[in-house]
Amino acid sequence: MQEFTLPIQQALVNGLRPRNDVGRNTPYLVSCDRAQPTEQGLIPSYGLVDPYGSSQFDSWPWPQLIRGSEVTFSGGEDAINIVNETTDPWTNSSGITGMKFYDPSANFTLTPTGVWHLVDFGLTWMLLNGNDILLKTNREGMIGDSNTVFGINEITVQTGCAHRGRAILGGFDPSDFWKEEWQAIFDEWLEKSELAIDPTLDIRDNFVWWTSIGGGDLLSLFDPPVEYIELFRRNEMGFMPMPSQGSVLAVKSLGENVAVYALDGVYLLFPVSEPFPTFGLQKVLDHGIPQRGAVGGDESVHCFVDQRGDAWRWPVGSGPQKLGYKEYLSSMVDQEMLVSYDPQENWFYISGEDGSADILSFVLTSTGLGTTKQQLTGVVSAEGQSYSVYDLSAATTTEIVVQESDFRFRDLKTLTTIEVGGVFGDGDLVYVGVDYRYENDDGWSTGAWVLCNREGFGRVQITALEFRVKVKINDVTGFKIDYINAHWQAVGRRTIRGPSADQAGI
Repeated sequence: MQEFTLPIQQALVNGLRPRNDVGRNTPYLVSCDRAQPTEQGLIPSYGLVDPYGSSQFDSWPWPQLIRGSEVTFSGGEDAINIVNETTDPWTNSSGITGMKFYDPSANFTLTPTGVWHLVDFGLTWMLLNGNDILLKTNREGMIGDSNTVFGINEITVQTGCAHRGRAILGGFDPSDFWKEEWQAIFDEWLEKSELAIDPTLDIRDNFVWWTSIGGGDLLSLFDPPVEYIELFRRNEMGFMPMPSQGSVLAVKSLGENVAVYALDGVYLLFPVSEPFPTFGLQKVLDHGIPQRGAVGGDESVHCFVDQRGDAWRWPVGSGPQKLGYKEYLSSMVDQEMLVSYDPQENWFYISGEDGSADILSFVLTSTGLGTTKQQLTGVVSAEGQSYSVYDLSAATTTEIVVQESDFRFRDLKTLTTIEVGGVFGDGDLVYVGVDYRYENDDGWSTGAWVLCNREGFGRVQITALEFRVKVKINDVTGFKIDYINAHWQAVGRRTIRGPSADQAGI
């Protein structure tokens, strides 16, 4: 009987399917456990290096590795350490002990809250976890004293970033932000101003604030002087509400602009230079992100997960591109997630847990989505190498399932053998298997795993209407799958109008 071959190669490049309703015979994977798609095929997704001599992982998602332009931090749930990169392996050289901003003689204690966001001005920096703010400036150093790290929890700020010499902050709490000094300043200004401004307007959680260029007025947010109002008058610094009711959860530089991610919208602040430097506002999406850790990237590209669980990629110079994948990512939406960027490879890692605290970790390459054994708490790049602290899943095998196929022949056929081409390590065992069904609305039956011979062939010999080809490898680190071939024969006669299948060319 004539045998036909279904080549499976593009699915190994595309990775997981973007939607659960893609058609049969489309080149995607239903599952891709501990492997990632590339232009050359499937490779292991266990490649990031822990820079420490022993695992520093505590509990998800701690500690986060955060690398600024001058300082690298290890951000724990209730402690921050400075990382010493000059040692091999890296070490935590010192813990940060902050003093209360409004009572500098008293120590500041961190409140366990959420993931850390960094506002990076080199040796001047700010770290925010959604409840607490750690702030280091050169104010004391300018007069010969030692610089102090200050802690603030009297004022709530959800997020912040540094952008072209400005600090951009967002997500305020009106119950603690509007100090008496602010009201006094505005009352005085409004008496002399001809502008129609509501003096009772609250600075709420949907507001974004920016400093003047140079950031010399950064501390004024927490301790406003009367002179501060002049910066408002010239619009060199200012506040702007996002046109949404939801809180601002993340702000990040994107080229010359600033992306603002809120609960129910995504926005772009773009620079305006005339008649004075300030920002304009553009609405980008009507729906936003579910939490503060749901966006990652650098000035060239962002990746974020929206409230429905769909992933988006946003390159500089264009709008966000919807990728999908909510079938796989939606279970993390209500849990703590963290999106990290590896600039060495231009890959994003989306890590978190499901509702049962089971590890979920995905890698988004330039060609598609796969999964990884590593649950990453943040990726940093140093001297051409990418590093992360991570937890590991207990799984020791790589398994993939290809999107269902009827081989474009709507009659019974026999899947005889499956052939796997690739590069495998000594001692690797490659298995093939198949899910199958006899009607397109049936549930899937599962055949036994079959060990491939040295040439990569495994005989499955199953007759059905539709199939899902599967491959399993007892390895998670040293393999590459170039292609899969499914060999089959037509056995049904319901669609034949000749004396035989062979004569019909089937």
